[in-house]
Amino acid sequence: MHNQAPAVFRKVTKRGIPIWCLALSLGVATVIFLFSLIGNQVVYTWILSLSGVTGFAAWAGISFAHLRFRRAYVRQGYDVKDLPYTAILYPFGPVFCLVIIIVIIFSQGWTAFANGFDARSFVSSYVSIPVILILYGGWKYFKKTKWVRPEEADLIRDSIFDPESDVYIPGRNSREK
Repeated sequence: MHNQAPAVFRKVTKRGIPIWCLALSLGVATVIFLFSLIGNQVVYTWILSLSGVTGFAAWAGISFAHLRFRRAYVRQGYDVKDLPYTAILYPFGPVFCLVIIIVIIFSQGWTAFANGFDARSFVSSYVSIPVILILYGGWKYFKKTKWVRPEEADLIRDSIFDPESDVYIPGRNSREK
């Protein structure tokens, strides 16, 4: 555990349910729903756009991380055949996914340009892009994290050693048995 969440959100019930995370999610969802019932749905549209683009950004991050992981894995001398799962369409799949996601993100606001430029529609369509960049930049700045070269990536921590093949399998929790 890297302790990146506030302590209250790390607490779980006996059955492993993060109850305070669920409570916060339910509360935010309720407030957003209530926003949709009042006004001309401007706030609701902004929140919907924020969540939609953020979801696409998460998938773009997954595709990018897949590309970076495989590059690091090979550059550190591991054989891709030793991985418990390999993507059939690698590297085309993650690259294609990244390109399509970027096209979707930037084309979602086409209505802002359809009948002349509409600033309100433009901002509501793309409000999440600066939010994502600010959050990412803030994390890098305050946590003093650096870009890791593939040759220097830590593929051993939180992994498991497979004694049969004499290979470290990155990505698995070392406490698994």
